[in-house]
Amino acid sequence: MSVRFIIGQAGTGKTKHCFDAIVRAALDAPLGPPIYWLLPKQATFTAERMLTCDSDLKAFSRARVVSFQQLGQEILSECGGIAIPEVTAIGRQMVLGRLLRKHRDDLKFFRSAAHQTGLAAELDSTFAEFERSGKSVSDL
Repeated sequence: MSVRFIIGQAGTGKTKHCFDAIVRAALDAPLGPPIYWLLPKQATFTAERMLTCDSDLKAFSRARVVSFQQLGQEILSECGGIAIPEVTAIGRQMVLGRLLRKHRDDLKFFRSAAHQTGLAAELDSTFAEFERSGKSVSDL
Protein backbone atom coordinates (compact mmCIF):
# COMPACT_ATOMS: atom_id res chain seq x y z
CA MET A 1 0.00 0.00 0.00
CA SER A 2 1.35 3.39 -0.90
CA VAL A 3 0.53 6.88 0.33
CA ARG A 4 0.66 10.01 -1.81
CA PHE A 5 0.45 13.49 -0.37
CA ILE A 6 -0.83 16.20 -2.68
CA ILE A 7 0.06 19.60 -1.26
CA GLY A 8 -0.14 23.09 -2.65
CA GLN A 9 -1.77 26.46 -2.37
CA ALA A 10 -5.51 26.99 -2.66
CA GLY A 11 -6.81 26.93 -6.20
CA THR A 12 -3.91 24.97 -7.72
CA GLY A 13 -5.99 21.91 -8.67
CA LYS A 14 -5.26 19.48 -5.81
CA THR A 15 -8.88 18.33 -5.50
CA LYS A 16 -9.28 17.94 -9.27
CA HIS A 17 -6.03 15.96 -9.47
CA CYS A 18 -7.14 13.59 -6.69
CA PHE A 19 -10.63 13.25 -8.15
CA ASP A 20 -9.28 12.41 -11.62
CA ALA A 21 -6.77 9.89 -10.22
CA ILE A 22 -9.41 8.13 -8.10
CA VAL A 23 -11.91 7.92 -10.96
CA ARG A 24 -9.23 6.63 -13.33
CA ALA A 25 -8.09 3.97 -10.83
CA ALA A 26 -11.67 2.90 -10.08
CA LEU A 27 -12.51 2.59 -13.77
CA ASP A 28 -9.30 0.65 -14.54
CA ALA A 29 -9.77 -1.89 -11.73
CA PRO A 30 -13.23 -1.71 -10.10
CA LEU A 31 -12.50 -4.64 -7.77
CA GLY A 32 -9.00 -3.59 -6.75
CA PRO A 33 -7.84 -2.61 -3.27
CA PRO A 34 -9.57 0.26 -1.48
CA ILE A 35 -8.67 3.84 -2.32
CA TYR A 36 -8.80 6.25 0.61
CA TRP A 37 -9.26 9.96 -0.02
CA LEU A 38 -8.29 11.61 3.26
CA LEU A 39 -9.78 15.06 3.74
CA PRO A 40 -10.77 17.44 6.52
CA LYS A 41 -14.24 16.60 7.82
CA GLN A 42 -15.84 19.69 6.27
CA ALA A 43 -14.70 18.61 2.78
CA THR A 44 -15.84 14.98 2.85
CA PHE A 45 -19.43 15.60 1.74
CA THR A 46 -18.34 17.64 -1.27
CA ALA A 47 -15.83 14.98 -2.31
CA GLU A 48 -18.39 12.18 -1.96
CA ARG A 49 -20.84 14.20 -4.01
CA MET A 50 -18.20 14.76 -6.70
CA LEU A 51 -17.51 11.02 -6.92
CA THR A 52 -21.21 10.23 -7.04
CA CYS A 53 -22.48 12.92 -9.40
CA ASP A 54 -19.55 14.30 -11.39
CA SER A 55 -17.77 11.10 -12.43
CA ASP A 56 -18.39 8.40 -15.03
CA LEU A 57 -18.58 5.82 -12.25
CA LYS A 58 -21.93 4.05 -12.12
CA ALA A 59 -21.14 3.17 -8.52
CA PHE A 60 -18.01 3.10 -6.46
CA SER A 61 -16.99 0.58 -3.87
CA ARG A 62 -13.23 1.05 -3.93
CA ALA A 63 -13.17 4.75 -3.20
CA ARG A 64 -13.58 5.79 0.42
CA VAL A 65 -13.76 9.46 1.36
CA VAL A 66 -12.79 9.71 5.02
CA SER A 67 -11.93 12.42 7.51
CA PHE A 68 -8.94 12.12 9.82
CA GLN A 69 -11.24 11.12 12.70
CA GLN A 70 -13.07 8.50 10.61
CA LEU A 71 -9.77 6.99 9.48
CA GLY A 72 -8.53 6.81 13.06
CA GLN A 73 -11.72 5.10 14.21
CA GLU A 74 -11.57 2.64 11.33
CA ILE A 75 -7.96 1.74 12.10
CA LEU A 76 -8.71 1.26 15.78
CA SER A 77 -11.76 -0.90 15.09
CA GLU A 78 -9.83 -3.13 12.67
CA CYS A 79 -6.89 -3.51 15.05
CA GLY A 80 -9.10 -4.24 18.05
CA GLY A 81 -8.14 -1.01 19.79
CA ILE A 82 -11.66 0.22 20.27
CA ALA A 83 -13.70 -2.03 22.52
CA ILE A 84 -16.59 0.34 23.21
CA PRO A 85 -17.70 3.44 21.34
CA GLU A 86 -16.48 6.76 22.71
CA VAL A 87 -19.05 9.01 24.35
CA THR A 88 -19.50 12.18 22.32
CA ALA A 89 -19.29 15.71 23.73
CA ILE A 90 -23.09 15.97 23.62
CA GLY A 91 -23.39 12.69 25.53
CA ARG A 92 -20.94 13.85 28.20
CA GLN A 93 -22.84 17.12 28.56
CA MET A 94 -26.12 15.25 28.95
CA VAL A 95 -24.64 13.10 31.74
CA LEU A 96 -23.11 16.14 33.44
CA GLY A 97 -26.41 18.02 33.20
CA ARG A 98 -28.28 15.10 34.75
CA LEU A 99 -25.73 14.87 37.60
CA LEU A 100 -25.88 18.62 38.21
CA ARG A 101 -29.68 18.56 38.45
CA LYS A 102 -29.70 15.44 40.62
CA HIS A 103 -27.15 16.80 43.12
CA ARG A 104 -28.18 20.45 42.89
CA ASP A 105 -28.88 20.78 46.63
CA ASP A 106 -25.44 19.36 47.48
CA LEU A 107 -23.60 21.98 45.43
CA LYS A 108 -22.12 25.06 47.10
CA PHE A 109 -20.97 27.16 44.19
CA PHE A 110 -23.08 25.97 41.27
CA ARG A 111 -26.46 25.47 42.99
CA SER A 112 -28.17 28.38 41.25
CA ALA A 113 -26.68 27.53 37.83
CA ALA A 114 -27.10 23.74 37.98
CA HIS A 115 -30.17 23.79 35.72
CA GLN A 116 -28.49 25.85 32.97
CA THR A 117 -27.21 23.86 29.98
CA GLY A 118 -24.18 26.12 29.58
CA LEU A 119 -22.74 24.93 32.88
CA ALA A 120 -22.57 21.30 31.73
CA ALA A 121 -20.84 22.38 28.51
CA GLU A 122 -18.37 24.55 30.43
CA LEU A 123 -17.59 21.74 32.88
CA ASP A 124 -17.10 19.31 29.99
CA SER A 125 -14.69 21.77 28.38
CA THR A 126 -12.81 22.20 31.67
CA PHE A 127 -12.52 18.44 32.18
CA ALA A 128 -11.25 18.03 28.63
CA GLU A 129 -8.61 20.71 29.28
CA PHE A 130 -7.51 18.87 32.43
CA GLU A 131 -7.21 15.66 30.45
CA ARG A 132 -5.20 17.33 27.65
CA SER A 133 -2.79 18.83 30.16
CA GLY A 134 -2.37 15.50 31.97
CA LYS A 135 -4.00 16.58 35.24
CA SER A 136 -5.78 14.02 37.40
CA VAL A 137 -8.10 14.24 40.41
CA SER A 138 -5.15 13.83 42.77
CA ASP A 139 -3.40 16.82 41.16
CA LEU A 140 -6.35 19.05 42.00
